[in-house]
This record gives sequence, structure tokens and C-alpha cells, in this order.
Amino acid sequence: MAVSNSPQTLRNKMLGVLLKDAREAAHRRIRDAAESIGMTSSMLSALESGRRSITLPELEALAYTYDVPIRHFLYNAKYLNAETRETIDLHRLVAIRQKMISTKLHQLRSDQNLNLGELAKKTGLTVRRIKAYENGVRPIPLSDLESIASAMGVEADSFLEYHGPVGEWELNRESDNQFQKLPSDIRHFAAQPLHEPFLRLAMKLSELPARRLREIAESILDITL
Repeated sequence: MAVSNSPQTLRNKMLGVLLKDAREAAHRRIRDAAESIGMTSSMLSALESGRRSITLPELEALAYTYDVPIRHFLYNAKYLNAETRETIDLHRLVAIRQKMISTKLHQLRSDQNLNLGELAKKTGLTVRRIKAYENGVRPIPLSDLESIASAMGVEADSFLEYHGPVGEWELNRESDNQFQKLPSDIRHFAAQPLHEPFLRLAMKLSELPARRLREIAESILDITL
């Protein structure tokens, strides 16, 4: 049996805290979670308290049950129930974003040399309403923004902002979703820290024009042949 202050005992206690945190974040009762992997409630309770050592297969099963990557429990884990997002004044953010959209709307119309009357005719909105939108006097309903964007030949999502806290959060979520759609072997390769230099090289190569890429490919062939 491990000594109470041994590294193994401390590790068991930390894993127990992480397991309980993951279960609660997944809104699973201890009985249901235990039964889902063929374990008794008392066994899972012992794991969460650190009184029992967990095996890797048990950890894999629980990670799958809670929909949490196994690496979450192995490396630099953060508590899932902790507030990790930045606390922001959302009311103030909405006002700022409304102003940003109004300004961009006016700029787009000016860039296209489109007067208010022409835009009103294309959208079915009144000149007075569009002017109020551009001056920031009136919030722009999404349906009207979509109509105006379509009339000017742009997508409504071109008004999204990816530099603020909410924008960065959305961008990260979208990146995660796209990453999960990649084949498993590519995801596995990209997840290895050792492969970061190769990924950065691929990023730089993707920015080069086709002509330059052909030159590089020909140079490589000359070296290998």
C-alpha cells in the first residue's frame, strides 16, 4: 500500500479530483457513471476520493463516458467546472459591436458608391431606417442586416468580429470543430508537440504562390535524384 504522502498517493488524489470534476461537468450521477463502465458506485467513489488507484483502461472508459480527452487527466489538466472564460461586460460589448457594425455598414456602402436610395430600393427598407442603422441610432436586426449585406454582395458573417473576447471564443470553437472533422491520423499527427515545426513549415508553404512551390519541388527532386 502506498505511503500517505507518497507521489503515487498524491497523484491518486489529484486524479480523483479531476475525475469528479469531469463527471460533474458532464452532469452525470456517480451511480449512472459507474454502471456505464461496469463499476460499482463505491468503487467510483473510492477513485474520486483518491482511496483507490485507477487503471489506464478504467481511465479511458471514464474519459469516453464524460466526453473528455484522456490527455486532460494526464497532462496539465484544468478543472472543467472552473470559470476559464474571461469575465466581460456583455451589455457594454453589445453596444460597442452595434457601433462597429453601423460604421462598417456605412463604409461598405461608400466603397460601392451606393446611395441610400439605391440601397433602400434593393432591400425594401426605408432610407430613414437605413440611415438610422448607419448612424448607430437604431440597432440593426439580423434579418435587416442579412438583407443589406445581400444587396451589397457580401455575406452577413463578414460583419463578425474575431478580435474581441466573444469573437475569439467563437473562432476557437469553430477551429475545434474543424479539427475534429480531420481524419484521425492527421489529428494524431497535429496533436504531437514534436510535429509543430512541420506544421509551421506547411503553413508557410501554403502562403507561397504556385510558381514558387514548383521551384521548391523541382529543387528537392534535383537533390534526391
